[in-house]
Amino acid sequence: MRSKLSHHIVSALISCCILVVGVGGFLWLFQKPKAPAAEAPRARAPVVTTIPLEPHTSRLQIAVDGSVVPFREISTSAEVAGRVIFKAAECDAGNFVSAGTRLLQIDPQDYELQALQLTHQLREADASIEELSAEITNTKKLIELAREDLGLQQRELARMTNLAQSNVVTESDLDRTRQAELAARNALAVLENQLNLQTTRSSRLDASRKFIEAQLEKAKLDIQRTEIVAVTDGVIVQDLVEQGDYVQKGESLVMLEDTSAVEVMCSLQMDELYWLWRGRDRDASQPLQPAGRYQIPQAPVTVSYQLPQSDIRYEWRGTLSRYDGIGLDERTRTVPCRVHVNDPLNVRVVADRPTTDVGPPALVRGMYVDVKIELTGVGELVRIPEYAIRPGKVLWVARGSQLRVIKTLRLISLADPEPGTESRYWIADATASRLLPEDQIVVSTLTAVTDGMPIELEESP
Repeated sequence: MRSKLSHHIVSALISCCILVVGVGGFLWLFQKPKAPAAEAPRARAPVVTTIPLEPHTSRLQIAVDGSVVPFREISTSAEVAGRVIFKAAECDAGNFVSAGTRLLQIDPQDYELQALQLTHQLREADASIEELSAEITNTKKLIELAREDLGLQQRELARMTNLAQSNVVTESDLDRTRQAELAARNALAVLENQLNLQTTRSSRLDASRKFIEAQLEKAKLDIQRTEIVAVTDGVIVQDLVEQGDYVQKGESLVMLEDTSAVEVMCSLQMDELYWLWRGRDRDASQPLQPAGRYQIPQAPVTVSYQLPQSDIRYEWRGTLSRYDGIGLDERTRTVPCRVHVNDPLNVRVVADRPTTDVGPPALVRGMYVDVKIELTGVGELVRIPEYAIRPGKVLWVARGSQLRVIKTLRLISLADPEPGTESRYWIADATASRLLPEDQIVVSTLTAVTDGMPIELEESP
């Protein structure tokens, strides 16, 4: 029993010693100072490929779509009533007519008879005026005789009055002399009244003659209005009557489209319109008048049309002329504008190769065209290749040995590739985009880009 007990005691002591040694070793390892970590090698700045930031020295172009509309449509209506007795062969829809071409003729007989009747009335009025003029002349002569007679009677009365005071003549003789003087005065008054009435009658006859003369002029004008002619060169759009139809005054007869010029209807975004205003403000030497604030700045325009499945373009020159109304379109939030093309027949063929293809001989209504508005004086502009712009309109530039992230990029328009290049480029406002002339555009692909990170420029071969 005693040997077993001592054996158990020895085993317990050995186990305790092993446990103490293990715990002590663990504590010694835990409290041992760590060896200094090796310093990580410093990362090298990435090498990037750059291209120079090129200035845009040519004119700025704003490209929009447009639709050709008529410059003006003239609706010719009947100015007199009557039956159409003539219709020209050219007076059919689709035909081109020159100014002054006779299109329609309304029966003029009623108006010719009215003019003849008024002509006779005018002659009768002239005869009445001549007759009255002769009467006035005779009355004036009778007035002169009556005045002489009155003078004689007045002198006779004066003599008889003196003789009566000397009792040379009787009162009866004096009364007879007074009666003769009174009769002479009465005759003169009657003639003067007659002359006044004749003068008034003459004014009335003159007014009546002028009224007849005005009616005669109107009748002659109605005779001219029975003939309908083309007021300008153009194309018949609608012919609404036929020969034999009876038309009322004011009824539409022919719709004529003026082909001397055409207009292109287009719409501009507000930021595109901003560059028009900016160019005008730079060129303006005086403040705008109130009327000028409602007018669009004038600018040269190139209107181009391309036939389907063809690489040939046909161009016309025009001018951005006016707003189409006032304000913004509520549906599209754009500003409707009109481009005026003064010569729709002057077309220029643009092709990369010699061609004999037949294109549109004129710019006509309904054509869907491209409109390029040319601007000048809008500030410092630069060219940025389309592939160099990052998502979100972000640009990376190398400024010294740092990479700068430009998020305030102010893009204006996308231009076609220059001759000898394949990529299109954006035109941007250098000042608004905060770009410097010495900036280099970074075209390399990088990860974890931060503004101001150090970079190295790739050396030119």
